[in-house]
Amino acid sequence: MSAAIAPSATARPGRGHSRLPMLWVAWRLQRNSLIWLALLAAATASMLVITGLRDHSTGSATTAFGPVVLNGWPVLAGMFVGAPMFAREFETGTQQFTFTQDCDRGRWVLGRLAFAAASCTAVACVLGVLASWWLRPFRTVAVGPWWPGPDLAMVTPILLAGWTLFGLIVGAAVGVIFRRTLRAIAATCAIVGVLGYVMAVRLRGALLSLHPLAAKTTPGVLEVCGTTCTQSVPPPGELYGAVAPGGYTVSGGFTGPAGRLSPAAANRIVAYMPARIAQSDHVHAWLAARHLTYWIAYQPASRYLLFQWAEFGLLLAASALLAVVTVAVVRRRR
Repeated sequence: MSAAIAPSATARPGRGHSRLPMLWVAWRLQRNSLIWLALLAAATASMLVITGLRDHSTGSATTAFGPVVLNGWPVLAGMFVGAPMFAREFETGTQQFTFTQDCDRGRWVLGRLAFAAASCTAVACVLGVLASWWLRPFRTVAVGPWWPGPDLAMVTPILLAGWTLFGLIVGAAVGVIFRRTLRAIAATCAIVGVLGYVMAVRLRGALLSLHPLAAKTTPGVLEVCGTTCTQSVPPPGELYGAVAPGGYTVSGGFTGPAGRLSPAAANRIVAYMPARIAQSDHVHAWLAARHLTYWIAYQPASRYLLFQWAEFGLLLAASALLAVVTVAVVRRRR
């Protein structure tokens, strides 16, 4: 009887030990990286508060350096939290002890990822809120939430959290593949820093080009002085407050009797516009007399949050897919 009970009695502690709170284990293994990242976040937050209070009181921003710095937060999270997470385990061989315990490899990976993701994205949300507060006085109704363009498009609580999560999971996946800490850090920096930026620009541009509104407007006319002074039309992407207050101009161009004109052809025509016309309110009449109409495709300010959540959803899906790949690679390792 005692021999029959002994295996059962020894098995229960093993199963109970496998249910040891994964949060505590994850904290013990990642606390140094998370503490250093928290200190860096505290320094960044202090800079945002100090410069924000000063700029809010004066009503003008001397520099947007503080919010722009936050573009690098996903890269740092991926390099110094995500990349060493599993690469250091495989490099030192300490994962062998974990795999001999009564603990599923997938549960071990997901537990580590969940703790790091919750910590880093929570800090990213706080920094995004501070950045939004910093920029609030300068994003007026006429200028809109997209001001001043790509440099600050990501520093919101929604997108900063999404890109931080993506950067972290990329770092973890790269660490599992390379199994060397320094190589994983360098590869994560390249992927999240370079390719991630390109993906962000193209992804955001593709999203903003979906179902834009169209409107007729009078183009702004710039005076370009080189060897001679000529009139030219500013490129698409400028804000036209008279038509779309706070909106984002996706594209713009002239149409004439024969259809759409190329930018070069339009500038050749506008170059003949007299300076007194260009500097007055008669630009539209001058263009209409020549059967020219300027159209813009734009996204209204009311769609700003919609695009934020759409990009966040794509990042969340990509992060989930990378997490599944990471689990699959770890399970196949001997």
